[in-house]
Amino acid sequence: MKLISLFFCAAVAFPAGACVSTNIEGYADREAPSKPLEHIAVLVAAAPTTVAAVQGAIVSAARPYGVVADDALTILPPTREYTPQEAKQDLLAADADAVLVVAIGDSGIQREYAGTILSANYAGTTVGSFNGGGLTLNSYGSSFATATPMYRRSRETTFQARLIEIASGRVLWVGSGQVQASGALFVGNAVSASHVADSICTDLREKGLLKPVS
Repeated sequence: MKLISLFFCAAVAFPAGACVSTNIEGYADREAPSKPLEHIAVLVAAAPTTVAAVQGAIVSAARPYGVVADDALTILPPTREYTPQEAKQDLLAADADAVLVVAIGDSGIQREYAGTILSANYAGTTVGSFNGGGLTLNSYGSSFATATPMYRRSRETTFQARLIEIASGRVLWVGSGQVQASGALFVGNAVSASHVADSICTDLREKGLLKPVS
């Protein structure tokens, strides 16, 4: 068992800080795959907008390992039910070596009060006059004060994943983790999806199931 933790934080220009942290815990089967993985069919269970983001992120994350990652639903369209044997035959016919099943849980974007910024401005003129009694200065103007509430945005994405070898039906790897993001620039679908995909592929590499292309 190996725990991988990735952390990115940007505090400059963000009053409350903006960070993304990722944790994953993965376990690999003691027996290696029957052959090196070159083609993976990916099945993501999540909200529709999240599905597309995670699918695209896994395609990109798998590419450095020489692995083609396809949407499993393009091989097995959800237009009808498949028996286990039919699904296996169709996946093998598409030259897929394994199926990666990823289930996503998402808190959505949360907003939390983070304080108030106070600012004040003064606009006016100063007029001076001189007479025998000395110098007289008079100021005319007005001041303005504003109070702006600030909110911190955050998001938590949890995921569970399973890699199954198609030919044997063996579970090659299981993993679970979470992505915690804060800051307006880091709570979108693309950021969370990228961290989910990168952490999964990193753990698969650590377990010897993926190898970087030399």
